Order: sequence, then structure tokens, then C-alpha cells
Amino acid sequence: MNKPELFKNENVKVNNNREACLLKNINNNDQAFEKVLDSIFNSFSSMYNTEVIIETKDKTYKTYLVSRTNNNIMTINREIIPIKEIINIKIK
Repeated sequence: MNKPELFKNENVKVNNNREACLLKNINNNDQAFEKVLDSIFNSFSSMYNTEVIIETKDKTYKTYLVSRTNNNIMTINREIIPIKEIINIKIK
């Protein structure tokens, strides 16, 4: 009895474990960003009084920070900046 093509077993060698990829972008500046953000949000003075310069992939912001979540920063102009897109941050 001949089986249909669907059920035929073909001996195909699969080498799935030979290559691996790294999906997370490793950035050495992550800790530096965290220290700067922590110093702004944990300082005794109001964070609204601290002007910062934030450089991202697309734009440079000269602004004051209002709030922070795990993934985003909100500025006094109501702009939401993803932390992943920040290239550099400086306290002015």
C-alpha cells in the first residue's frame, strides 16, 4: 500500500543548534543612565529645577524631567521619551 506524500518520512538533517543570535542590545551606558536618573529623582531639590539635555536617536531635548517609569521618561512639556532610545543624558 502506497502512502500519500503527506505521510512519507523524509530523512532530513536539521542542525538547529549550530547558530545562536543575541536579541538584546548590550549597552554599557545603561548603568550610567540609571545613576544620572536616580540622582535627579532621588535628590533633595525638586526634579523640576534640574534642567537636562537628553540625546536620542532622532532628537535632542533640553528640558526638565517630571516623572519616570520602568520604560519611559516624561518631560515638563508632556513628551514621553523611551529610555531605550536614550543615547546620552547630561545635567545642565
